[in-house]
Amino acid sequence: EGAKLFDRMGRPQEAEELGRRALEVAPDDPGALPFVADLVSATALDGETQDSRARDAALVLYDKLIAAGAHDDAVLRRVISLRLQAGDRAGALEAARRLVSEHPGDRHATGLLAQLLLDDGKAQEALRVLVDFVARHPDDAPLLRLAEELARELDAWDLVEQVFAGYGELDDQAIGVQRLRGEALLRLDRAEPASRALEKVLQTDPTDRAVRFHLARTYRTMGRLGGAATMAGELADEMPADRATHLLLAEVVHQQGDVQAALNAYNNALRLLATESEGEPAIEARDEIRRRMAP
Repeated sequence: EGAKLFDRMGRPQEAEELGRRALEVAPDDPGALPFVADLVSATALDGETQDSRARDAALVLYDKLIAAGAHDDAVLRRVISLRLQAGDRAGALEAARRLVSEHPGDRHATGLLAQLLLDDGKAQEALRVLVDFVARHPDDAPLLRLAEELARELDAWDLVEQVFAGYGELDDQAIGVQRLRGEALLRLDRAEPASRALEKVLQTDPTDRAVRFHLARTYRTMGRLGGAATMAGELADEMPADRATHLLLAEVVHQQGDVQAALNAYNNALRLLATESEGEPAIEARDEIRRRMAP
């Protein structure tokens, strides 16, 4: 109590000294241990000093709290910061995993773990953490967007579907999650379940252009060329500067046997490509379009 009084008086050094004396008498005192640990960690994490001896002492005290199960999320967050300061990335990751395990609905903990995993080169595990979270919390738009971007970057659609499949049927109203699952199924060549997932999204939001594009691709794969052509044509009218949409429209109407409409769509794609920067990717794309236009 005396140590806490010194702390309230703005005398942290005396508070820490008195707290340490209390720990010498009762090393596992449930009141003194977290109090002193927090004081010492504050010294260690001070932006100006970053006292390594204080850091090591704080970690010893926090490890005691964790081993006794007497910690809270704030303790784990401080341990993560202290471990990172010490260059102990493995220790920081261990604490972050524990934090998420003990607080599975904490979006900040999940985002922190994902970032640490990415920084450590464990992108696949980071993606699994994110997809697992949004499957249970589909309204978290920032983490859903991060999961989508990472899935596309890694091309890890099998992992995405594996996680979603573990939850069975997803909420029809969770349109962001349904969109991500639909894209994963489409890229895994599972057109039937992909179409069902994407159609659920459009029932809730019929204006979602990304979903309509993926659904048009799915319909084409399924041989539903009429629906694919209608959807691709509408998208081309709405997004005249989108090259991918014109290419999709060209491929669908070509399959329908409408050669002139296909040529028109291919020419629109070439015109848009001409406005993009030159380089090997652009040249390859132009050559591929011309190859498809050949009789």
